[in-house]
Amino acid sequence: MRLVVSHLNCGATTSGDTTAAFMPRDSKIPPGKAPGFLFIRGLHDVPVRWTSDNSVEIILPKEKELKEEDIQRRQQNTYGIATDYR
Repeated sequence: MRLVVSHLNCGATTSGDTTAAFMPRDSKIPPGKAPGFLFIRGLHDVPVRWTSDNSVEIILPKEKELKEEDIQRRQQNTYGIATDYR
């Protein structure tokens, strides 16, 4: 699997969104179209790193940049890969 963080632009009246998704390495789906396990309103830098073969760490933006209601989806386990949010 690979982990892809994408910025989506949903039109002229929105500021865009940030999403993270796991995708099989041989997937033909464009990264922004993969079903995401993390979805945040707004465009944010979201550092990620694999901590083992089946776990990742994701650094969420600081509270002053991000409100809890801006996080629309935040799954802890996807495809058997555990996600640790910091």
